[in-house]
Amino acid sequence: MTTTPPASDDAASREGLNPALHRTTDETYGKDFHGTDPMKSLSVQDTKEGDSWPAIWAIVTGICILVTLYLVVT
Repeated sequence: MTTTPPASDDAASREGLNPALHRTTDETYGKDFHGTDPMKSLSVQDTKEGDSWPAIWAIVTGICILVTLYLVVT
């Protein structure tokens, strides 16, 4: 393990593997750009939606166990 300090942060050390690539910052939208409030487009799901899935998975699991037992026994 060496104790040498890392290379300085100059342009040559930031080029990396492809010197043709340059760092850029997207300045399309400035600080004065204001879009719509994300909370206004939020749709609240029905609270009862998805309540039947645990029962469906229990039935499917039971059927799979019965089929497995049938195939093992016969």
